[in-house]
Amino acid sequence: MPQVQPQAAFQAPREPVPEPMRQPRPQSEPAPSLQARPEPRQQAPATQLPSWVVQVASLGTAAGAAELEARLRAAGYSAFVEQAEVNGKRYYRVRVGPEIDRADAERAATMLRDRQGLETLIQRYP
Repeated sequence: MPQVQPQAAFQAPREPVPEPMRQPRPQSEPAPSLQARPEPRQQAPATQLPSWVVQVASLGTAAGAAELEARLRAAGYSAFVEQAEVNGKRYYRVRVGPEIDRADAERAATMLRDRQGLETLIQRYP
């Protein structure tokens, strides 16, 4: 009966193991932006998961809303503007988010109040 010899202890390879090659993104396809500005929405599709947003203002002018949005984006928030019509009057709602978890929206609301001096309202979204 043949005898089984114990294997030698594991030794790491002498040459570094190359990392898997990454496929370069085609030039025609733009790189995704982490803070891409969402288009104003009237109603969200039913297929989206519900989430939370922090509303910081509802303004009567698009220019005022755009200015506040730009200020918040410069401070690192994911701000966006949505149009709404209430009693025949158009408003521009400045919002931050959306967040999947309400707790994350509440943390964002606290930072917006403390650091930006804004009133906040957490709302279900869409």
